[in-house]
Amino acid sequence: MKHRFTIIAALVLSLSATQLAFSREVGEAVAGWGEQVRAAQAHYRLREYDQAVVAAKKSLELAEENGGPDDLAIALSLNSLAMSYQAQKKYAEAESLYQRALAILEKEKGPEHASVVKILNPLAELYRAMDREQDAEPLERRAARIDAIQR
Repeated sequence: MKHRFTIIAALVLSLSATQLAFSREVGEAVAGWGEQVRAAQAHYRLREYDQAVVAAKKSLELAEENGGPDDLAIALSLNSLAMSYQAQKKYAEAESLYQRALAILEKEKGPEHASVVKILNPLAELYRAMDREQDAEPLERRAARIDAIQR
């Protein structure tokens, strides 16, 4: 089951947020995880951040129960939770979640993989919101370099 969960999580990471929001297969394949991820993203888009946090926490719990510590589903759940915390201006919480998600993606996919950009850019935005330009700029340059390599 854990191997199947990792494969599905890898597929989800390759989808855009819009595609993920409408993907029913993922939620059916992994006992509610995809449903919770989609719910978190839907609440986020509606600016219902408290509900987004609840759904993202549930997706993280399910990911941790069904996958290993470096499972890609955990990275996606961490990213969803971090985005909601960032929207609530809970910057310290968001930062640690983005960093954990980034570490998982770098370990599992490699530091130059396109999915890493999906964490680098929001983390850079977070640093800008925190007036930490010196931390944001290297992340933005790295994201741009990875994007250029992927094209």
